[in-house]
Amino acid sequence: MIKEQVKPNDIDISRGLGGSLLQKSEKETIACNIIVIGRKSGDNWPEFSWEQYVNLCEHEVTGAEHAVLDQLVKEDLLSCEGSVYRIRDKFIAILWDFVADALKS
Repeated sequence: MIKEQVKPNDIDISRGLGGSLLQKSEKETIACNIIVIGRKSGDNWPEFSWEQYVNLCEHEVTGAEHAVLDQLVKEDLLSCEGSVYRIRDKFIAILWDFVADALKS
């Protein structure tokens, strides 16, 4: 799946993303935050700086979340050029596969 085919509103996060291929609750939480930010941004996958992430989240953001974002970059799920994070297709594909599997259950 690519960004043009799957939008943030297409990903059901009502039950969270526990058990997804992200394999770590911190990453799943960050993914949910990114989806919520995307929904607020006109249902588009956002590009954001750390400062924008902090301002757009509805909870008190910690520095640990910054480290998780950077880990997602290392895993090629996000990219970061300068200080701007961008969603990669691999990130969306993992989320879409998780949601599709949950619908089958």
